[in-house]
Amino acid sequence: MTEQELIEGCIKNSRIAQRELFNLYFNEMMGLCMLYCKNNDDSRWVVNQGFMDVFQHIEGFKGNSSLKTWIKRLMINRAINFYRQQQTLREKQVLMDYSQLSDIGSQSLDSDAFMKMAADDIIAMVRSLPFNESSVFTLYEMEGYSHREIAEILGIVESTSRWYLSNAKKSLQKKIEHLKMTYYDQAK
Repeated sequence: MTEQELIEGCIKNSRIAQRELFNLYFNEMMGLCMLYCKNNDDSRWVVNQGFMDVFQHIEGFKGNSSLKTWIKRLMINRAINFYRQQQTLREKQVLMDYSQLSDIGSQSLDSDAFMKMAADDIIAMVRSLPFNESSVFTLYEMEGYSHREIAEILGIVESTSRWYLSNAKKSLQKKIEHLKMTYYDQAK
């Protein structure tokens, strides 16, 4: 197929044209994305997502540059966005340490119970809260937003933000107490 036939086929969602375009540029785009990604799996993910972008936006290709140049631009944008997302995740994965978690409630809990907790358990506890409580708790306790800022982000009033935070802390305290009791029951 010619380049124009590939473009027209992809616009019509022809799987044959999409596969041919993918096969034609995959290796080169993989090499390009490996410059931005830390490993082959990430590169492969970026390339696959990049080709999804290509297929979704190919109608927007105006022909001002070659198709290859246009695809490269999409891949680079996808790779940079992937890198930024990974950076943001790394920066935002500030998990509360065990001492912070024990201060959630009014009672101090035995640190042995927390030593048995994996970070995934802590995240699961927060995620198990209703959306608004989880969001407010995460934004306030982990991200450091004020109640005024949270209210603006979530479209609620400040007092409601405080109420959600209080409920979240109470719920987490109950979950921690339950975990503590479970831990001590297993230790017996």
